[in-house]
Amino acid sequence: MSDGAYHDVRSTASAFTPTLAPDGTIVYNDPNIGLMKTASTGEPQPEPFIGDLRITSASYNPLRIMSPQFSPDGSQIIYMVMQPPTWQIALAYSDGSHQHLLTRDNVLAITHPSNVAPQWSPDGAQILFLSNRNGRWEFFTMSPDGSNVQQVLKNITDQIEMRYDYQAGRMMSWTK
Repeated sequence: MSDGAYHDVRSTASAFTPTLAPDGTIVYNDPNIGLMKTASTGEPQPEPFIGDLRITSASYNPLRIMSPQFSPDGSQIIYMVMQPPTWQIALAYSDGSHQHLLTRDNVLAITHPSNVAPQWSPDGAQILFLSNRNGRWEFFTMSPDGSNVQQVLKNITDQIEMRYDYQAGRMMSWTK
């Protein structure tokens, strides 16, 4: 990878949205199992956890976890998780501790917005994501602890219509 050559990476048959950690670990989503990890060298075989992190635990259905992404320093991972009837953003430390939701649905609300497509800022200080909390898909940022949620690029999203199809694709990226 760092040498520019193609390397075959071992994965399960259904591997989606891979993300590379600074240490060379690759994490991807297998909709039949949950989040999987493997080494960028192709060894060892893929495993259904990240360190001690069992994101396929009883609290999260493996069919409902998508779009993992390591923080720039590799210490945390964000991902989307289905919390019926909505998608929300969750975070865990890469050692498996502190699994928790960063966004939540208001079960008493009339509408149930989703928060999707999380993306770390290059310095790890913010997370960019899409939400339809205002009735249409718009960009928001938040701190890694889920606080300080702010809408961004409102003038742009007022002029264009965005759709999100829940296909585990990356919608946006930060520039330095």
